[in-house]
Amino acid sequence: MDGKYFFVSTHHVISTIKSGSKYFRVNLGMAITLDDPQSDDRLDNDKDRFAFAYRKYRGTTCLSSGEIGNIHFYTDHSIGHNEVIVYRNFEEFSMKFDPLFIKEKGVDSWLGKVMMEIDTKLEQMGLSQIEEGVDIPNPVKNRGDGSKVFNNPGQVRYEDLKEYLASKRQKI
Repeated sequence: MDGKYFFVSTHHVISTIKSGSKYFRVNLGMAITLDDPQSDDRLDNDKDRFAFAYRKYRGTTCLSSGEIGNIHFYTDHSIGHNEVIVYRNFEEFSMKFDPLFIKEKGVDSWLGKVMMEIDTKLEQMGLSQIEEGVDIPNPVKNRGDGSKVFNNPGQVRYEDLKEYLASKRQKI
C-alpha cells in the first residue's frame, strides 16, 4: 500500500470524479465475502487488502469504484455528504470535496491539490518530531502487547492497541 492513495467518499463524489477525469478507469474490485467450503457460512474476502482493512478498522464497507494511476477510489455510503477520507502511508486525512474548485480548474487539478496537501502534512509530521526535539519513545521499552486486545480486553492500554494496529498494518 506504500506509494498509493486511497480516496473513500460517497457515490456522488466518486461519480463526479469519474465523470470529470479522462484518466479514470473503472475497477469494481472483488466480492466482500466468499463461500466457506466447510459450512454454509460466508467468510470475509481479504483479496482486496485495503477494503478488508477498512472494514475491520472503520466497521463499514467500502466498495471499489476505480483508479487513476496510483489513486484508488472507494465508495462508502456511511460517509458525510461532501467528506472525502484519504489514506496514504497508513495515515488518515479527512478532506472536504470542493465543487467550486472543480468547476473552475477541473477534477484532475483538485486531485493534485489534495495529494500535495497530504504529502506536505506527512512531511511536516515526520519533520516536526525531529525539529521540536520531542523525545521519541524507545520502541522496545514502551512496546505494547497486541494480543491483549482479544485475550484480555479489559486491561488493554494505548500501547497495546498501537502494537495491535501496527501488526495489522504490516499484514496489509
